Amino acid sequence: MSGIANVHDGDVPDTPLLPYVLVMGSAQSPSKRALSRDVHGRVERWRTTVVGANQTSAHIICRKVIAALEGARVAGQRVEAVPNVQHIMQDLDVSPPVSYAVLDWRVTLP
Repeated sequence: MSGIANVHDGDVPDTPLLPYVLVMGSAQSPSKRALSRDVHGRVERWRTTVVGANQTSAHIICRKVIAALEGARVAGQRVEAVPNVQHIMQDLDVSPPVSYAVLDWRVTLP
């Protein structure tokens, strides 16, 4: 995602440059198990929070993040967006206010 926006892995500095994308990962979880309970697949999940100075900026960066991640390959497997209906929202608790959107991603690994 370099070249799209500043990317922060798990933590954002006190005074970030806009626009930016915060990437948060989660622990892998089993996706398939045999009757013996042996794991035959794992799901890796990420959450990207896209932040822009306004709704238009956040929307443009969202489109670029989706274009970069949807269908990308991890260990030969396709990254997929997790459907959600979250809209671009405004964070009025920071000064100046920013607009942001949350996009969730997953890949199923063998």
